[in-house]
Amino acid sequence: DTMLRRRPGFVMLNVPLPMGCICFMSGFTFLVPVTQQSTKLSVSLTLVLTASAYKYVVSNMLPAIN
Repeated sequence: DTMLRRRPGFVMLNVPLPMGCICFMSGFTFLVPVTQQSTKLSVSLTLVLTASAYKYVVSNMLPAIN
């Protein structure tokens, strides 16, 4: 008889923790001076693209649910 176990630590370590770090870093855009709007926008856009790319990679990594 084969016994299968889920590893919730694997999912918790690879999904919410990195996404939480990306969201936490978005708060650092408020540290960029107001006079440097292009830098602030660049940092924000980079973090949004990073989050969407990460979600795409994670969705391919997790099993499908019917």
